[in-house]
Amino acid sequence: MVPQSEEGDGGLLWTCCGVCLSEETTHDDLIVGPTEGAVVPPPELPGRRSIWARDAGLADHPPPGGNPLWEAETEDADSDEADMSEARVRQSIAFARSESKESAVSRAKDSITFTDQSLLRGSGAFQLLKMGGAIFEDREGSAATFGLSAPVVRLEAFISHNWSTPRRDKFMCLAMYYNLGPACVVTFLVVCSLTTLTYFGLLPTVEFTAVGSAGIACTLVGPGVFLTALFTINEVCARLGFSGPAVFLDKTCIHQTDEDL
Repeated sequence: MVPQSEEGDGGLLWTCCGVCLSEETTHDDLIVGPTEGAVVPPPELPGRRSIWARDAGLADHPPPGGNPLWEAETEDADSDEADMSEARVRQSIAFARSESKESAVSRAKDSITFTDQSLLRGSGAFQLLKMGGAIFEDREGSAATFGLSAPVVRLEAFISHNWSTPRRDKFMCLAMYYNLGPACVVTFLVVCSLTTLTYFGLLPTVEFTAVGSAGIACTLVGPGVFLTALFTINEVCARLGFSGPAVFLDKTCIHQTDEDL
């Protein structure tokens, strides 16, 4: 087919041949400007072409003078490419965040995991409270104090303290924490026993004018039983072989004289 020439918008001449209208062609033409020898390459199509563009016979270049349908197709293609690019960026960011979180968790686990399981040692809480918490008297440690600990699978508590704090205060604090439950159980059992004995008349009662008679054994004995159990139940448990929850105390779990241990 003989090439045809038409005058487009702006007075520019553009040339076309029948080949460029073929759907399969990749033929590139040049727009000839008003100045002789000045050529301007035609604009390129976006990566995607619509069915309308193929049916219209527009292969690779837009028509001269602009076309609303052509411009809409170009904008849609650019918008789709931008959406795909944004989705890829979001996916990359999410993947990076997931990797960084997993890496942080892994590093945290490594920092608190012993390579040698024998390094994780603990002492029984009831053992530390023996003799009124004598272990807290001073900071001097020895092989004997280190012998109060043993390798454990897990620790129930980490005892952090200051050597300037009196031994009595430490003992009372730990006794309230570890002995309170057992002391309440012991007191409850004793009070129930006294109440039963009073009910059957085996213990004396006091006559009150308004309410009649009432037992006094629980009132007199109960508080003493509770305080005694609170500060001595650990001794009983330790003698019976119950060392109590595994806890960490630097004086017993870290050898104070042998640096290799």
